[in-house]
Amino acid sequence: MSRNESFSRDDLVFHYNREDRIQHLSPETRERKRQGIFKSNRSVLLLLINIFVAAVFVFIVVPVLRNSKKQASYDNCVFSLKGFAYEDRAFVSLKATAIGDRTAPSENTVQVDFSLAKSGNRLKLSDILPVKKGQSIIIRGEMSLTAGSDTIQAEVSVGGKTLSLLAALELEE
Repeated sequence: MSRNESFSRDDLVFHYNREDRIQHLSPETRERKRQGIFKSNRSVLLLLINIFVAAVFVFIVVPVLRNSKKQASYDNCVFSLKGFAYEDRAFVSLKATAIGDRTAPSENTVQVDFSLAKSGNRLKLSDILPVKKGQSIIIRGEMSLTAGSDTIQAEVSVGGKTLSLLAALELEE
């Protein structure tokens, strides 16, 4: 019986001895440098590359392709669009926040044209923009919701310029 094995009535146990194994190798094998984990194991490298590409796709490409533009700014005002669906109604809101004092605004009135994608439902509202820095107004509306409408669009007209905002409808239950 070798010194690397022990035998009892119930089992055979082998004790691994690395030094003995290395002594039995050929000189070329003993002298050869070991490759790194990625060079010796191509499948692990391919798996990591696939995971990286999938992560880039999910976190960068999908939001860009979704083409959602929820915010825009013009004339020291930031406009942000939100919408959610509840039962057969779509509730939409546009928040206008002054990010600086609007000393001499050319137009103080904002006209908003809300529309639901795929259904053609439209809602036109208007209000007066905030003048002082930090002030906000919220323009809210409610529209009937049809099947397949999952995006809200707002055409915001201020001082002769039109901004286009697009956001997904959030589902509320």
